[in-house]
Amino acid sequence: MSKPKISLVLGGGGARGFAHIGVIERLKKEFEIVSIAGTSIGALVGGLEAVGKLEEYKNWLSNMEFTDMVKYLQFNMKRGEKRVNLNLEKIFHQLEQWTSGVKIEELPIKYTAVAVDLNREREVWFQKGDLLTAIRASIAIPGIFPPVEMEGRTLVDGGILNLLPVGATIPDESDLVVAVDLFGDRPIASYSFPLTELETLKLSHQIWNRFFREKNSIMERAISLMMEVILRYRQAEFEPDIHIKIPKDVAKWYEFYKAKPLIEIGYFIAEEYLHRYHLRQLYQGRE
Repeated sequence: MSKPKISLVLGGGGARGFAHIGVIERLKKEFEIVSIAGTSIGALVGGLEAVGKLEEYKNWLSNMEFTDMVKYLQFNMKRGEKRVNLNLEKIFHQLEQWTSGVKIEELPIKYTAVAVDLNREREVWFQKGDLLTAIRASIAIPGIFPPVEMEGRTLVDGGILNLLPVGATIPDESDLVVAVDLFGDRPIASYSFPLTELETLKLSHQIWNRFFREKNSIMERAISLMMEVILRYRQAEFEPDIHIKIPKDVAKWYEFYKAKPLIEIGYFIAEEYLHRYHLRQLYQGRE
C-alpha cells in the first residue's frame, strides 16, 4: 500500500528550524513528501531534504561540539563595540559540498524557496535555478547575513513577508498539506518529554548568549513581534491540513548550538500532532 502524499511547508525562525529535521523524520514514516516550500531555515532544511542530503546534514550537526560551533562565529569591532555574527561563508562552504551544481528543476521533488526582493518590495519564489543561491537568498537575514544581489534585485530573508509559505504548495498534487510553524505559543515546559539534553546545555547557553547579548535588544524583540503578526495574518490566507507548531520559547533564533535536542524535540512534537490528526480522522469517520 502506497503512503499518502504530502506537500510540506517549513517556516522560518532561526535555530528553531533544526526541529524541522525531526519533524521530517517522523513524517516520512507514514507519508511520502512530494513537494516542499520553505522560508529561511525552512528553505535550507527543505532544500537538503529535496536533494537527499538531510541525513548527512543531521549527522554533521549532531557530531558538532560547542567549541566547533564557536568557529562559525565572526567577531567585528565597530566604534569600540564588539559585534558577533555568524560567518556566512564558512557555513555555505559546508553546504556547497551537498548542493554544488544542483538545479532546483532537476530535484526529485518539487521545491520552492521564498525570499524577498527589497527593491520591488515583493516575494520571490525560487522554483528553478541554482539551489544554493536560492537557499542563500531565503536565509539572508537583514543585519546578520548579506543580501543576494541578482539580476538587479536585492534579495533577503523570505520571513520579512512570508514566514510560512503555504500558498506555494496549493497547485501541488498531494493528499495533504503539512505546515511546520516555528512560532507556537504553547510553552515547551508544558510538553511531557524529558528535556535532559537542554538542561545539560546551561553552561553553553550562558557563554553563547554572552556573545549574542545585543541580539536580544528591544529592536530584535520588535522585529520578532512584527514577523509573528505577519505570520498570523498570512495564515488566514491558506489553512494546512496538519499545522505543527514548534514552541517559540524552545530556543532563540541564534541558539544554533541546540541542534541535537531541537531535532529530537521536533520528532516528538510531530508525533503528538499526528496522533491528534489520526484521532480526528477516526472521530470524523464515525459520524
